Amino acid sequence: TMPMDEQNRASAARIMAANNLQPGAYVVFNPLTSQLNKNWPWENYVQLGKCIRDEMQLPIVLTGSAHDKP
Repeated sequence: TMPMDEQNRASAARIMAANNLQPGAYVVFNPLTSQLNKNWPWENYVQLGKCIRDEMQLPIVLTGSAHDKP
């Protein structure tokens, strides 16, 4: 859990509602870091995502910064 001010909390609530996400019923992946040697291979995220989908039936939310956009 991360501390959030009211503006960020309201923004998160709108995004969650728009994507039909329930609190505590999804998994968050933040796949990129500013240090390339700390990044996990994409194949690992795919494999983990499939396990989460198949075994837990939970949606996966990808996060990152504007710098991470392709």
